[in-house]
Amino acid sequence: MPLLDPGDGGFLAIKAARDIAAGVVVLAVLVLHNRQFLSVVIGALTLIPLLDGLIVLQHAGWSFTPLILVHWTTVAVTLFIVALLRVGK
Repeated sequence: MPLLDPGDGGFLAIKAARDIAAGVVVLAVLVLHNRQFLSVVIGALTLIPLLDGLIVLQHAGWSFTPLILVHWTTVAVTLFIVALLRVGK
């Protein structure tokens, strides 16, 4: 991702660490073989792209930017996965 200021690389490192930690949490819950609990965890983790999207919107002056699509698409896909986990047997 291109940065306007090279000093902003720390923000990307924080985001990467948070995303890796979220993935490890999901993998740990997968070991439990509990679909309902997994759906709750993934549902809660959906806050990450939702809040990221709001931050991007705020920094764009609350106007549409294509960068927002990756966040909203992630929210939609994760909510779809939660729904599949909830109705699955």
